[in-house]
Amino acid sequence: LDYARPDPLQLVRMDLNELIRDVLRLMNYTLHDARVAVVLQAEPRVPRLALDRQKMQQVLMNLLTNSVQAMEQLPADRRRVEIH
Repeated sequence: LDYARPDPLQLVRMDLNELIRDVLRLMNYTLHDARVAVVLQAEPRVPRLALDRQKMQQVLMNLLTNSVQAMEQLPADRRRVEIH
């Protein structure tokens, strides 16, 4: 239904690093269960960006989910996501 009736963008200035950390907390169990190590190298001086929090959160979660699925066949010691 989200694709059939997309909501209008709700842009709010926010810290992208904070949003990424929130997504990583939400996906912690999934990442841990899949034995995927995550390295976050956040730039401390990123300007606040006008984002639709919910839509950007969904994009980041989809990227991480796709990464986890793509690494399923790798040995556990090679499953790593780096976010710069």
